[in-house]
Amino acid sequence: MKRVTFEVTLEVEDSVQVTETTETLSALLSIGTVILTDVDYIGTKPNHPTFSEGPISWQAASKIAADYEMVLAREEKDGHQLYVDKHDTIRWVENPIREKEIMDIYRAGDLSQLFMHGADKNTAIIRELYKCIGYSLCGFWEIFYWEVNNERANEYVAPITTLEK
Repeated sequence: MKRVTFEVTLEVEDSVQVTETTETLSALLSIGTVILTDVDYIGTKPNHPTFSEGPISWQAASKIAADYEMVLAREEKDGHQLYVDKHDTIRWVENPIREKEIMDIYRAGDLSQLFMHGADKNTAIIRELYKCIGYSLCGFWEIFYWEVNNERANEYVAPITTLEK
């Protein structure tokens, strides 16, 4: 097991005591019940050139960082497109209709319910859901490919499709 240190910024209501919030977060992390919903870098990303807002190809995105290259090489070529948002963050293009269809399959109203109803990170449909949400490529790597969040990350094999990006 390796130790990872990171900084967390929490936005809480004025009535919430910060010490209570950090103690609760610490307890939840220690028992493994926290699900990161979308994580973006704040500030300059290493080796991340500035792009103009709009679509970006899988090939161009994979050249930005080794982590992006790994994700895009292993993910199903299923028609999901990428774009650069106004904050220079690379994201999957949202598909709210398909997102709702997938959530309905699991009878879940949010991501935490999804996993309580038996969803598995190492299935193509859950990865598709995160793409349909419009997740950032960086956050997608952290959820599905970073061993800290997915101990079975190396087990995933995408279904083979014929679409190319």
